[in-house]
Amino acid sequence: MKKLLLISSILLSSQLSFGATFTVNSLAATNTGSASSGTLRYCINTATITPGGPHTINFSVAGTIAILTDVNVLPTITSPGLTIDATTAPGYSTVPVIIIDATGTTGSNLLNINTTGVTLKGLDLTKAVYSAISVSSAGSSFMIDACVVRNSLYYGIIINGASNGTIRDCSIGVNNTGTTCQANAYDGINIQGGGNNQILDCHIACNLYNGIQLGNSDNNTIQGNIIGPLMGSCTSNGYRGVDIEGGSMNNIVGGILPGQGNKISGNLYWGIEVKEAGSIGNIISGNSMSCNSYNAISINSGGNNNIADPIITAASGTSVSGTSIANAVIEIYRAQDAGVFGCAGTPVTQGADYFGTTTATAGGTWTLAGTYNGSLVATQRTVVDGSSSFSNAFNTGVTAVWSNSCFGPAVGSPLTTNISTDEIFNASINLYPNPASQNLTLTFSESVIKKIDLKIYNVCAEQVFTQENFFSTGTTTLDISQFAAGIYFIHVYDGVKYYTEKFIVEKK
Repeated sequence: MKKLLLISSILLSSQLSFGATFTVNSLAATNTGSASSGTLRYCINTATITPGGPHTINFSVAGTIAILTDVNVLPTITSPGLTIDATTAPGYSTVPVIIIDATGTTGSNLLNINTTGVTLKGLDLTKAVYSAISVSSAGSSFMIDACVVRNSLYYGIIINGASNGTIRDCSIGVNNTGTTCQANAYDGINIQGGGNNQILDCHIACNLYNGIQLGNSDNNTIQGNIIGPLMGSCTSNGYRGVDIEGGSMNNIVGGILPGQGNKISGNLYWGIEVKEAGSIGNIISGNSMSCNSYNAISINSGGNNNIADPIITAASGTSVSGTSIANAVIEIYRAQDAGVFGCAGTPVTQGADYFGTTTATAGGTWTLAGTYNGSLVATQRTVVDGSSSFSNAFNTGVTAVWSNSCFGPAVGSPLTTNISTDEIFNASINLYPNPASQNLTLTFSESVIKKIDLKIYNVCAEQVFTQENFFSTGTTTLDISQFAAGIYFIHVYDGVKYYTEKFIVEKK
């Protein structure tokens, strides 16, 4: 009998070491349920006290969870690795069918994350008194995926010191189709003291302050987003599209590879502002920017070391040239036309369409051959300073034909083709250690069955590594000991879709 009890105890312990699945089967806001099913409040509480993990919360019902009193405010999430997956609710396709409405609360965030590895998927969060989602410093490696965040009376999402997280495919300040403003009263996303986070393929519009604010936050990546306009009209966030301040360093907004550029248009002040001493090394690249009322990019008060703009000295239908800082990276864009875009009075020096990149000589001159039309503008950047604002506009003498307007996604963005990062391999990719110094290990969660081409670029868009037919299932280690310290991008192409991940090389 004792032997049987011992075996049962071992089996029970083994079972508890694995994650459990809890099912929300009631839309009530109370803490009711039994065993592994009940209200959302019950399932969060039960996951918290259940050993093992990580646990998952699925849904067998769809509809609105109305939180009418402070007594029923949802508990803080403290179960490491917990996934709340509202895409499992009946009727879900791409539109959330689980709405959490905090109309009845008086003084709290709607969802608080206070542990590592939490994932929120497919939720519609509305009318939070403070923020819809708050992630504390303990909440690193979080994932907020395919959520709608609207009508908060403060921030849509606030990240306080959390790192290595991802916010992707979310609608923030708009409805789930991106056609109607449902503003958050402050910033759409506010990151304070958080590093190595990613904001990918989101629609961030109509928020009454900034679309995104970074304060004292380093090495964050903002790519593939619509920041400012609705899908069908040139609306705006109430201040900046992206605000980088408070000593934020080495953040990346956009990129020149397919799917990296953001649409940053129609914002009431600047598209992007970088300000305050110590906010340096911030890269602004490959975005489509137009109709921002004050201008596309503002660099001031010590931001990016107050790097100057380049100067275009000549432009035609086949070539553009100018002067800049020695060895600077130069990006060329077609300038907006405020009359054509329907935003009369906004500055012309906004880059609506990205053309290409070149590097200046040691003497600070540069030329880039190509096929150009309309007026051209340029930015310059250095590794230490980061990016400048746009240069003077120079007319090529050729009638302009634009690829991008003020509203809608940027040409080449995943938002154009509805490609999400999940679809790129039907697998996830992880890099570690990151930062690295000698070796970088890449792991895939599932088989890669197509031909894979891999390239690595530095921040100057220079290719430093390439290899074809590279990956198979499992783990691959790259020797990066010869790479200089800095920021790099691994770019993988399977013949149809793209995946890009950032890593940092540190040298002791």
